[in-house]
Amino acid sequence: MTEALNIIIGGIVTGCIYALLAAGFSLVFSVTRVLNLTQGAFVTAGALIMFSLTQHAHFSLGIAFIVALIMLVGLMSLLAWALVRPAMGRVSHSSLLMMMGGLLTAFQGISYLIWGSNPYTLHAFSGSHPVVVFGADIVSQDFWIIGTAAAAVLVLYWLLFKTRFGQTMRASAENPTATKLMGVSVDRVVVLAFALATALGVIAGAVMAPTTSLDFSSMASFTNDGLIAVTIGGLGSVFGAIAGGLALGILTALITGYVSSVFGPAISLGILILILILRPEGLLSRRKGRRADAADKRSGRPELKLKVPANWTKIGWAVLAVVLFFGLPKMFSTSGTLHTIDLVGIFALAIVGLELLTGVSGQVSLGQAGFMAVGGYVSALMTVNHHIAPIWGLLAGVVLSLICALILGLAGSRVRGMYLAVVTLAFGIFVPSVATGMGSTGGPSGISGIPPFSIGGYAFNTDTKFFYLIFVLVAVALYFSSRLIKSHRGRLLKAMNEDDVGISAIGLDIRRAKIMVFVVSAVMASIAGSLYGGFFHFLSPDMVGSGVSLQLITMLVIGGTVSRLGPLIGVTIITFLPNLSQQMANVGPVIDGLLLVTFLRYLPDGIVGVPMRAINWLSVRSGLNARLPSSVPARVEEAVLAGEPSAPDLAPADPISAASAHSSVATEVMAKPRTALEISELSKSFGGIMAVRDVSFELEENTIGALIGPNGAGKSTLFNLITNLYIPDSGSVSLWGDVLPISRPHRAAELGLFRTFQTSRVFEQLTVVDNVLLGGTRLSRSGIVSCGIGTVAARKEERELRERAMSILVAIGLGNQAFEPAGNLPLAAQKHLDLARALMSGSKVLLLDEPGAGMNDAETEELGSMLLAIRDAGRTILVVDHNMALVMGIAQKVTVMDAGRVIASGLPEDIQKNPAVISAYFGSTEVRLTDA
Repeated sequence: MTEALNIIIGGIVTGCIYALLAAGFSLVFSVTRVLNLTQGAFVTAGALIMFSLTQHAHFSLGIAFIVALIMLVGLMSLLAWALVRPAMGRVSHSSLLMMMGGLLTAFQGISYLIWGSNPYTLHAFSGSHPVVVFGADIVSQDFWIIGTAAAAVLVLYWLLFKTRFGQTMRASAENPTATKLMGVSVDRVVVLAFALATALGVIAGAVMAPTTSLDFSSMASFTNDGLIAVTIGGLGSVFGAIAGGLALGILTALITGYVSSVFGPAISLGILILILILRPEGLLSRRKGRRADAADKRSGRPELKLKVPANWTKIGWAVLAVVLFFGLPKMFSTSGTLHTIDLVGIFALAIVGLELLTGVSGQVSLGQAGFMAVGGYVSALMTVNHHIAPIWGLLAGVVLSLICALILGLAGSRVRGMYLAVVTLAFGIFVPSVATGMGSTGGPSGISGIPPFSIGGYAFNTDTKFFYLIFVLVAVALYFSSRLIKSHRGRLLKAMNEDDVGISAIGLDIRRAKIMVFVVSAVMASIAGSLYGGFFHFLSPDMVGSGVSLQLITMLVIGGTVSRLGPLIGVTIITFLPNLSQQMANVGPVIDGLLLVTFLRYLPDGIVGVPMRAINWLSVRSGLNARLPSSVPARVEEAVLAGEPSAPDLAPADPISAASAHSSVATEVMAKPRTALEISELSKSFGGIMAVRDVSFELEENTIGALIGPNGAGKSTLFNLITNLYIPDSGSVSLWGDVLPISRPHRAAELGLFRTFQTSRVFEQLTVVDNVLLGGTRLSRSGIVSCGIGTVAARKEERELRERAMSILVAIGLGNQAFEPAGNLPLAAQKHLDLARALMSGSKVLLLDEPGAGMNDAETEELGSMLLAIRDAGRTILVVDHNMALVMGIAQKVTVMDAGRVIASGLPEDIQKNPAVISAYFGSTEVRLTDA
């Protein structure tokens, strides 16, 4: 009993520290939506400053604490004002997250330069004699920790709920735009949130320092602990985060006391990953939904391509490869430089996968080194302990990494943004933690005697031999990555980077795409890790820890993700810097961190972006970038047919038979028209308010139907129900007589139902033609391997899809803008682009939500002609629009909703005179609807 009480009390004490850290994380995240990875740095920095002031300046503990608090709060407030505040809204949340990681790295480096690697501790505040409580020994410093944490929580509660500052902070967290419009300085709130979070970190470090030793490496450890705690409690809830910190402390103590002190951290991380998979918003945070029909855009991946003839680029890559492949070994064969170049190759192989995962698809991974650890340790254990050939060890590592990637991919398909970053960070810490606790891996000391990689008895045991091995693998990985990005799967990843909710909303399955990119990235990192251990003949947890993952991120950002060459440049710079001199090795972390922050903030395209933009400028001036569309049909009907998926030729053999068949089919259709779309008693409520109530109507094939009604009538909600964005409370939707299953949105598109949105949902960073090609993604049959290899079938399929997309663009008048970023188009053109993407999908039933919004009379008339032509080409269309002239001019059937109900349905001329409809719009029957 006494032992259990001691363990629980120890867990509460540790949990108090975690609670203060988690509260700081939650404060900043609530206002900025960014994880402040520097939070743990101020725990250590505050304690180390206090140590220096008490030992060297002979300050009292109280005065030292106040000085440290003022220094660090002032420093972080300055950084928040000068760096974070201007970046918010200009760079993506993922870039801000990586920026905070860069600041953490810089703080660690500065701490090492000032205090070295020796651990330091403070004197206890009131002696070291324990106090016995119910048989448990509690040291006096524990009372300080518990009491300080309790006081901090009470003050925090008072600030947030009893002061004007708290009101403005909670309002800024809930809706920063509305808060700013009310005259509140959101920028000031952001700075105050960082200041308050820093103060909590300094307080935690001050009371904790007498109970443990702290050094520069503690900064990352405390950041990880606080991040785990806030994730368990809930990122959006300050007091949920505090509860999560206490829970983590007690859980860790129980695991350490009763299960294993060695595997305690690993078990805690495993539980965290499980929580993130099952309830990513945290155990104590309220589940918040999000509208899938409203854009949730991020900055996306910039589309920066060289505007020179394609052959020039291919020739340039070929020349560069030949020069480097044959020149470098001869130039540096007698020096140690080739050894460093080989190390560049290892990291380059890992970073090609990371560039796909983070640079292309926008999924921030803080655990790429975890896959290197899996591959490295599996290969090392099999070769050292079981004397199995290295090639089989490498393959075994790949298999285990694939399993881990599938698990992480499934987790990644359920979470996004910051939660996904936490999942990968936890994985990146989890694997080295397991290796640290295992005796067979050598524990923290590592495993030695790893043989060099060999195939069939041929060992790559010299720097020259290894050079050719690693850079052949890098070349293969680059080729695979490049081909994949240019395929329909690559377009999906790039669009997912910009607006992953939008991808689902237009009917594409992002879950499979997320799993796919995790698997590819994991395989490359695993192979790199296996070669890494054999290269050094040694592997330890520090070599594949979370710090290496952050270093890989730094390499990626500095080089730039706008070109395959960028990450290679970044790897080379960061790998060679420590080898220039011992001083450069010492200040390496500081330089890495500052470079990461600088490039993310001021040079988001990386080093490679500067010459690329210069080349593009010269190319435009010289006319080398002129690109003309191929011969394509100009009629909309032909363009629609060009967008059809391939089908067997069912035409009769002669014109007479053709005419006869057409006549008989026409007679049959006139006698018994097919029902394309049937809505049966659909209902949906939100918080007790019925948005849609028992709505039923039908739409015949090859017709245009209109759904109209006043604002708030439930029209867009009905569209969301039809396309599975919302789950109905009751009722059903049938397509061609078959009831649509209630499933994820992409299933409706797969069954032939495609929709557009009230607000144009273009992917601004992608070109216009790539936006259209996204609509044809489900028509593609090439798998990931075929796309990556670039098989003849995959290339033919891509070429045919591109020709169809160009046909549609030319027909609707966007052919000249095909290769421009879609974000450059005016509103009317973006609406046309939405329509083009719908046509590209090959779907027979199209739901168009306010396609004429924001258009002038001429543009609206042109749109009406397009819709009639699309109908004549064999499409069934349901339109929602407030332009009565457009609706009454093109629709064969009009359905009217008001307050969630259908109040009328029939021919346009009948609807125009219907008293109930006129009353719903105007509250009077003295006007005609067309007067609107």
